[in-house]
Amino acid sequence: MSIGSTNPAAADSVANADPRLGILSVSPVVEDHAALRQFLSEAPCRIVTAATCDTALQCLERGNISIVVCEGSLPDGSWRNILTRLQTCPETPFLIVTSRLADEKLWAEVLNLGGFDVIAKPFNPRDAQHVLETACLRKENAIVSRQAAAHPA
Repeated sequence: MSIGSTNPAAADSVANADPRLGILSVSPVVEDHAALRQFLSEAPCRIVTAATCDTALQCLERGNISIVVCEGSLPDGSWRNILTRLQTCPETPFLIVTSRLADEKLWAEVLNLGGFDVIAKPFNPRDAQHVLETACLRKENAIVSRQAAAHPA
């Protein structure tokens, strides 16, 4: 499987063998996945893509995903469906919602329900990159902290 594959079964074998941070990009818009790859081109991460809520949920079942970047409205659901599933994960992945309708109401709703942030579309490269890099750094720090706690000096 290449990075960015939408094949959830293949994502399983790669996720378990790849130590990089797993990021799931959920959007029916191919350009969104390309933009995410560009924003994170320097980050040590593995990007898996899904076009629907159903495929995203399959990827979550099979892969080691730390961050989910999800279009607000999907053909078969929404970011809320993804968030509900994320909240059942032992190590809850961060959820970043993308939307053309990003406003204070959506931002407040996402944060109040446990999401990480909202990125407005069309993407402002500097803002999007900042949110994504911040999420990556916070997840990496959490992983390092858990590892240190599990193996004290």
